Amino acid sequence: MLKSDHSFHWIGVVALSLLLFLLAPTLISASDRNAFEGKIISGIKVVGNEKTRDFVILREMKTTVGDRFLGERIELDRKRIQNLALFTRVDIIPTAVDDDTLSLFVIVAERWPFFPYPLLFRNERSWDKWSYGLGIIHNNIKGLNHKLLAELWLGYNPGGQLVYTNPWFGGNHHFYHKLQILKMDVLSKSLQYPRFVEQHESINYTFGKRWDYHVYTSAAIFYDHIEFPAEYSHHLSSNRLYQDVPSFGLGFRYDTRDLYEYPKSGWLIDAYATITYFPRQLKYLIYGGDFRHYFQITELTTLAMKFALDLSAG
Repeated sequence: MLKSDHSFHWIGVVALSLLLFLLAPTLISASDRNAFEGKIISGIKVVGNEKTRDFVILREMKTTVGDRFLGERIELDRKRIQNLALFTRVDIIPTAVDDDTLSLFVIVAERWPFFPYPLLFRNERSWDKWSYGLGIIHNNIKGLNHKLLAELWLGYNPGGQLVYTNPWFGGNHHFYHKLQILKMDVLSKSLQYPRFVEQHESINYTFGKRWDYHVYTSAAIFYDHIEFPAEYSHHLSSNRLYQDVPSFGLGFRYDTRDLYEYPKSGWLIDAYATITYFPRQLKYLIYGGDFRHYFQITELTTLAMKFALDLSAG
């Protein structure tokens, strides 16, 4: 009997979630958001997240229990949840509890988190140098928004990579990190000698912090192990068949775009600097930035401006 009651309970929850999701636009238009302005939020309930943990969604919201309902802030919260790229649709529905308080239903429809995809790209801006292969990604490991990507490609400069990303750990400190392991065979670019195959094995690690909802800083270390054929090893400063090349980088991001996929308003400012060190040789520095601004002119029209810069020194 207990098992039957439990089953009916979950059937009821699923049915209510589906009904709220289907009727969300109607509910919003029927109960004007202005009628809820200033009321106290007594509870927030997440509905529709079969895999994603509640706290992964709720931590993207500035609005918390005990706050007053502000329609503009709620809409920004909705867009930040959408920017997680875990859901095909996100709605936040206010429901009156009494004359002074209300509850919020955060209703989501989850994307399929695991899927393969084909790879096809050209190299060195040449239409004769193509690579092809397959990639597999899991976007929401254990419902924590951790991401794992694996890619393998053949053709020109064959190789593969494995990338793991954790966008939030450390609780309120909001740290994030990313680990990439890469192996490639790369044709040399020397103009003085016949082209030969360089074997590259790289490990890249990035550690960062999200300071609020818009500002990110990061530090990265890159390690590239390069092997040359014996007949070309004299080109390496190590005087061996291989060369180890470390690099260090810093990054800064300021991102106020309303939606990452299709922004209508906001700024994106990306800046980076990476220094690479060759033993017995000069260091060199690569630095630059990507600056974008989006203006919403009408409901269906957005003007975007972009300025990108990549420089080197050393």
